[in-house]
Amino acid sequence: MKYKIGFIEENVNQVKLYRRKLRDFGFDVIGYEFTKGMSLEELMHQVYNSDIDLLMIDFRLNESNIVPFNGDEVERHVYENKPLFPHIIFTNKVDQAEPDVDDIKIIFDKEIVFPDDNGEDNPETKHFINVITKSIEQYQRHIEKRKQIISELIDKENKEGLSIEEKICF
Repeated sequence: MKYKIGFIEENVNQVKLYRRKLRDFGFDVIGYEFTKGMSLEELMHQVYNSDIDLLMIDFRLNESNIVPFNGDEVERHVYENKPLFPHIIFTNKVDQAEPDVDDIKIIFDKEIVFPDDNGEDNPETKHFINVITKSIEQYQRHIEKRKQIISELIDKENKEGLSIEEKICF
């Protein structure tokens, strides 16, 4: 199955590079349009409307002076608005990211993940691919379970009605 990854990276060439690198692993990588001075809300509007399975976020977004925020702010926005949605910080500045990123388990070093052109044989690459694939699959199972619960509650509501507790929970 091919998964769609959104990559928040202001450098279009980096998006193209990782689109090529991840294609062989069954991922389609898309980038987002950055405009000078755009707000975090404008960027997230693009992200939330892009129908992706996972979000990769570059940590140092403000280095190019295009946007006034960094990846840690994007990460917090995702946690606040879609708390279970799979996302990672993807950077070559892990030491700079760790103090600012709330969940350091989601930080991945670009160079360790793809140290050379033959990433397939690299254990770090295999681990990275496994982590993002499992994260996507776990989230999809969560969504399917929630859909099933909602469907069952709708059926019950139509047949016999819901208790107050059931109405409050959903």
